[in-house]
Amino acid sequence: MKPASTAEFSEVEALQALERMVQWAEGFRLGFVIANHPTLVDSLTEKLEERWRPEAVATVSVEDPGVSLVSELARAAQGRPVAIFVRGLERLRRRGGATPALRGLNLNRDWLRTAVPFPVVFWAPEYAIRRLAEEAPDLWAVRSGVFRFRPEAGTAALTAALARQGIDWNAAPGERRDREVLLEHVLEELDEGEGSPQDRAEALAGLAQAAAMENRPADAIALFEQALRIYREIGDRVGEAAILWSLGQEAAMEARYPDAIALYGQALPIYRDISNPLGEANTLELLGHAARMQDRYPDAMALYEQALPIYREIGARDGEANILRSLGDAALAQDRFLDAIALYGQALSIYREIGARDGAASTLESLGNAAAMQDRYPDAIALFDQALRIYRDIGARPGEATVLQSLGQAALAQDRYPDAIALYDQALPIYREIGARLGEANTLQSLGNAAAMEGRYPDAIALYGQALPIYRDIGNPLGEANTLQSLGNAAAMEGRYPDAIALDGQALSIYREIGVRDGEANTLQSLGNAAAMEGRYPDAIALYGQALPIYREIGARRGEANILRSLGDAALAQDRFLDAIALYGQALPIYREIGARRGEANTLQSLGETARMQDRYPDAIALYGQALPIYREIGDRRGEAIALAGHATALAANGSPSAPLVLEEAIRRTAGAGLEEQSQELRRLLDATTASTEQIET
Repeated sequence: MKPASTAEFSEVEALQALERMVQWAEGFRLGFVIANHPTLVDSLTEKLEERWRPEAVATVSVEDPGVSLVSELARAAQGRPVAIFVRGLERLRRRGGATPALRGLNLNRDWLRTAVPFPVVFWAPEYAIRRLAEEAPDLWAVRSGVFRFRPEAGTAALTAALARQGIDWNAAPGERRDREVLLEHVLEELDEGEGSPQDRAEALAGLAQAAAMENRPADAIALFEQALRIYREIGDRVGEAAILWSLGQEAAMEARYPDAIALYGQALPIYRDISNPLGEANTLELLGHAARMQDRYPDAMALYEQALPIYREIGARDGEANILRSLGDAALAQDRFLDAIALYGQALSIYREIGARDGAASTLESLGNAAAMQDRYPDAIALFDQALRIYRDIGARPGEATVLQSLGQAALAQDRYPDAIALYDQALPIYREIGARLGEANTLQSLGNAAAMEGRYPDAIALYGQALPIYRDIGNPLGEANTLQSLGNAAAMEGRYPDAIALDGQALSIYREIGVRDGEANTLQSLGNAAAMEGRYPDAIALYGQALPIYREIGARRGEANILRSLGDAALAQDRFLDAIALYGQALPIYREIGARRGEANTLQSLGETARMQDRYPDAIALYGQALPIYREIGDRRGEAIALAGHATALAANGSPSAPLVLEEAIRRTAGAGLEEQSQELRRLLDATTASTEQIET
């Protein structure tokens, strides 16, 4: 539904028609004024108030996005005004796909007739009126008039900067598109009128921002570059620095980190030259982000630490909190969990102190990520749930979708695949609703991961196949490489090793091209895994050997431990038991140091398996016994089942009287975890153990 039937008058005729609606009203009447320019609304309302007594008009101005318009209208009616003007509909926020204030108006439409027996006129841009028509259709149906006002010549020049500020990530795609159309009109009017070059540059920058939000990077970059030329021609160094900053962000979004760093590097001396400490600190922060995305964590932390005292000196508490959170992110990437948690804690305190609920929610989410990386999934889920409540309360749809995805990842790590899929399925429509194509692609990839974990490889490949063209369409090579690697993993699990190697090879080229070192190391590890699954252990060891120094160079301790364990697995497969034990022995203290409980349990299990293969059954029993409580603690049912199977097998081989009972439990657990082949092997072992026991007794 949209406001199609509007009165197309000149300004004088429209004002007269609006006056007649108000003056002839007997009780409650509804009028809607479509005025896309804020300064136009100001001038029109001033003209009407001049004709009437100023005190005769009550104005309800929406300043709080969560305001109850029903209550505000009832309060305004107590002064018995000639009319009530409502301004600021465009500031209202959606929650859960709807706008509570508009829902309230629609539900209370009949009550308003008696509680507000005066004309009510809503003044808003077209997209905000359209939203009201869609979300409050019963209220819209009783309108007495809709009036559209066109701006006078020159108005666009006055409002270009205001229009640029009005685009909100949390707005629905249709609303963002309406704002973009408004900016296009502004630009056309500037071309026809007497607007200044600065007005034109600001309008171009606003259109570029809109294109960036709609994941049209090529359009955004072209518009930013047009604005940049104008700012440089007129010598506007503030505008020039801001555009360089924005171009850097576009490059970073495309994983072109060297380009991003070069652009930020041009903006930084300008901010310093014009004595703009806030711009300087913001740019240092972005340079830190780019370094972190290149896995240059020491460089990133050094840049963040340059920005931090600037934010503190100028009293920018939000900037200080953001930097502390970024320092926490850098620590987390290096598996320094305690440092990361301490930094997030400092940031969270500031966000709460200044009332920045979105920052508090983001930090709770980061704390949840830290807990998840330590395999503390119950703690992670509790933190994600806190963040989710805040995001929903403030109507932050992107944050809501991101946390739902994180909750899905936690469920996936706990082998709760149906729960994970249900959470991803909640996130996916939100990303689509707000037009966040990157989030959509990430969620499709996560759904593919869940399908792969369930052994549904054709479904996984289909989901990865939906994600891949989105990453390519929005120019995100990092997402493209990640998806190619996931497709390679699925191919390997289907036994299609040549396909897996080809896909991993494509991913590896992209990671190297964009300088993502952890992605490069991960892919070398995947190639090593494929070689190992084909029984080509020397090739696997060579590939793992290429990955290991990269992980060590970038300080990725978890990656280093994973490679050491993979090297141990390859040695074990070659019956090089002493080498395997030595490699597992290097991995185990790293997992313990960084708090990676799953990695610790997996390594203990591998050591137990090695001991069992060497017929050192008491050692094997002890090692499996250490792994089991960890798997139970982190909720890894599959890991627990495999460790219990090894434990039971070692007990049986050692002639333990408890072996039959443990074997029965292991049979149930492996069957419940979908390990049917292993469950059947244990059943045969139980039968053999029972028969042997009976024979001895006989």
